[in-house]
Amino acid sequence: PVLQNWSCHNCGGCCRQHNILITKEEKLRIEEQKWNESGEIPPGTKQFVRSSKTGRYFFRLNHQADGSCVFLNEQGLCKIHAKFGEAAKPLACRIYPYVFHPKGKKIVVGLRYSCPSVVENKGLALSKNQREIETLAELVVPSNYAEIPPPAIHSSQRVKWSEFLILVRQIEHFLRSSLVPFEARLLRSLEFIKLLDQATFDKIQGARMQELCELLAMDIEARVGITTSAEPIVSKLGKTHFLLFVGQYVKKENWQTAAAGWGYRWKSMLAMWKISSNKGDLPEINPEFRSVPFAAIEEPFQGLPKESVELLERYYRIKVQSLHFTGPAFYGMNLVDGYTALLLVYPIVVYLARWKAAAEGRKTLRPDDVELALRTVDHHHGYSSALDGILVRNRFRYLLKYDLASLISHYSY
Repeated sequence: PVLQNWSCHNCGGCCRQHNILITKEEKLRIEEQKWNESGEIPPGTKQFVRSSKTGRYFFRLNHQADGSCVFLNEQGLCKIHAKFGEAAKPLACRIYPYVFHPKGKKIVVGLRYSCPSVVENKGLALSKNQREIETLAELVVPSNYAEIPPPAIHSSQRVKWSEFLILVRQIEHFLRSSLVPFEARLLRSLEFIKLLDQATFDKIQGARMQELCELLAMDIEARVGITTSAEPIVSKLGKTHFLLFVGQYVKKENWQTAAAGWGYRWKSMLAMWKISSNKGDLPEINPEFRSVPFAAIEEPFQGLPKESVELLERYYRIKVQSLHFTGPAFYGMNLVDGYTALLLVYPIVVYLARWKAAAEGRKTLRPDDVELALRTVDHHHGYSSALDGILVRNRFRYLLKYDLASLISHYSY
């Protein structure tokens, strides 16, 4: 993506917040490095933890008491990397924060915004990292990637890659209209996928797909203005669905919570019930978001800072350019469902940014509020099992039909 810079700045965040699963070959290679014998990690420290999921056993790197990976040193550097080179690290560590997606005969690359350096756009332009990116792509992309069909548009409706990418480019066209307020850009792209959700494409091929997009865009831009004249109304059920998603995204899921057992799960279930009630105080289910009254978040706030609007525009365009919202990169979702989930990120991010500001007694959002909210959300977006499954998709579809436009508008006030 031409909009994005990134270089690792050794913050160590990814070495603290993620479970790093390793293959048998990686486990054997690390064991052969003889870390315990060298004295570079405390004697007797377990380098690996055996875990299970749905009856299958696997290994992950162990963590220290402070939450950091057992191989993370005081300078925020990986001991394996420092001693044996980058290629000696587990593949999961080498890939982050890159994501790869098939795009017909090409591969497209994106980035995860759970990384602070990605959010802050710090480092080299991605074009300067091309050799590194190509090396990683060869390691993770299946050799038959050119045979992978494009995601469905909705239900079972499919088109060729060339037509699918025309639709994706139209979505990005709405997002990059810089003379239009960001809220209106999101609402126009929302109207576009609503129309796609109702369409059949059996006889729409080649140039006709481009003509269809142009006609739909003209109609949408005429109907969806750049200002909202009245306070949007969100239904009670829509608000419940929305708050459940807020709860799923704000939870601090990492190696510690994964190992916490039923006690944590029960506490988490109670917190989700509390947050869906929309009454009293928000539960503190993440130490970075202290408990505040629900009503404090719904009071009028000043709008997003200019820097935050630019950040969110970059986020959305990178996600769309890299197809990191549909297909294999996003739970196998079709274009309509995946983009619905991506649109929902906006009101959730604003809600969390307001939550952080309200906890500090502010009615003005700062760029760091939005940055924290976006990192928190993107930590889970596309990676948490709680955001996949038929029930979750039904909730996305309900919001698409009834309340998503109102949620976007409501949290733009």
